[in-house]
Amino acid sequence: MTPAVPPRVLFVCEGNICRSPYATVAFSELWSARDDTPAVPLSAGTRAPLGAGAHEQLRRFVVEPRSVAQLDAHRSRRIDAALIRSVDVVLTMERGHRRDVLALVPGALRRTYTLGEFAQVAQAATESDVPLHGMSLDDVVGRFRLAARGAVDITDPVRGDASDFADMAHTVDDALKRVVALLHAVAPRP
Repeated sequence: MTPAVPPRVLFVCEGNICRSPYATVAFSELWSARDDTPAVPLSAGTRAPLGAGAHEQLRRFVVEPRSVAQLDAHRSRRIDAALIRSVDVVLTMERGHRRDVLALVPGALRRTYTLGEFAQVAQAATESDVPLHGMSLDDVVGRFRLAARGAVDITDPVRGDASDFADMAHTVDDALKRVVALLHAVAPRP
């Protein structure tokens, strides 16, 4: 199969030290398992301290050495309008983060979702009989958006223990399996 053009994805949480950096690494690992073209997802926080490293607990949940290096190199940053405008999809960890993104860039409404919402849409789309290849992401989401009812926020483990980090990683991994399947199915091929 021809390699896919990876989408530009921005993951957003509050501090940009736990959930969103983990999501970028997990997304990269899942994408590379499907395609040779590397994905370069981005992350930011709504109230991130500038320049903080990724939480050390995250290393327990990554597989590839380059993912460990990616976590080691991570430095937190805050969302801003230019960053939001530079990506194809914004996936937030909580509904409040989605509101913060849309307060900065109201025009990002059709491409900003919570990770839980988007995972539900992705599951409905990939399990349907609708041929997704050749459809735009906007068309797919528009068709299956109603599947995103009752999506839950992904809890911040930063003040929790090891089991809270494990729960977060499991929830993010489960959602991203569905998200990557959809994004890969609709990704343009050069």
